[in-house]
Amino acid sequence: MLVKRIISLAAEIIGLDDEVKYLLGGVTDDLPSREEETEKLLSAYNAALCCVATDYAPLVKRLVAENTKEIPFSAFSDIPAEILSVNDKYGFGVSYTQSAAGVTLDKTRPVTVIEYRYIPEDRGIDDECDYGFFDKITPRALAEGTAAAYLRAAGEFSKAAEWRKAFEESVRACLKPRGKLVLPKRRWL
Repeated sequence: MLVKRIISLAAEIIGLDDEVKYLLGGVTDDLPSREEETEKLLSAYNAALCCVATDYAPLVKRLVAENTKEIPFSAFSDIPAEILSVNDKYGFGVSYTQSAAGVTLDKTRPVTVIEYRYIPEDRGIDDECDYGFFDKITPRALAEGTAAAYLRAAGEFSKAAEWRKAFEESVRACLKPRGKLVLPKRRWL
């Protein structure tokens, strides 16, 4: 889902009807004011996304490196916050050392798979959200977090606290493990 849709949902939650019209259709009477509000909402979205990625649902990626002993951090698509595992192509663990420059393996391997957790960079209005369609975090939860961050920055602390609570409850509900549906046995009458 696009960041624009999540921000427009947050604007709808807050009650910024003109901002919703601007984001969804580009219709506005006061363009500079709308662009300024959009930047504030985008900043709030990035804060909410970082909060979810660090506190609730870490974002994980894999990097496949071939025929190398040293893998610089510049080779990663996102900046890693934590290296989770380093395995060979068969899934066996590989010993490695981590430095400020990157990851150094004990010896050169044909294929190395590095799984790492990352903190997302700031997204733009037309970028894709890091949590995709099949991830556990819903757009509504991110919109509630965006609304809470926006209201806090605007100085409306009581409303921000309400939406922060709703945001945390939504994220916990999204991450709550779901069990199998068990039906009772059928019986003969």
